[in-house]
Amino acid sequence: MSEQLKALGLVVVAGPNDTIRLDTLGVPGVALCSNRISRKQAAKVAKLAREYAGGTVTILLDCDAEGEEGMKQCLGYIAQLCPVRLAWTSKMYGGKFKGRQPKSLTEAELSEIKNHLFVG
Repeated sequence: MSEQLKALGLVVVAGPNDTIRLDTLGVPGVALCSNRISRKQAAKVAKLAREYAGGTVTILLDCDAEGEEGMKQCLGYIAQLCPVRLAWTSKMYGGKFKGRQPKSLTEAELSEIKNHLFVG
């Protein structure tokens, strides 16, 4: 199991470009190809998290109204199956990520999110 998976859990994003950006930052992730998750996808995500990521899922959907609705759905579905946490919302971090997508993250911003997850 990679160190990033151990540390962050399985990171779930909305789209393939988000996973590509995470990969360039050294973070493995999976994409829903939507801002919504199905129960079938939630079961697969939880299974992957248990097998490869210490059993935890970290949700990092787009930080806009649609993404946050999807985050709520993800929390509801995945939390029934395994531990889950949010990497960001439009109100976290003083609102600095409002309107952003994971594909726009810089190394410094990802580091800030990681620090929050490990301390907060």
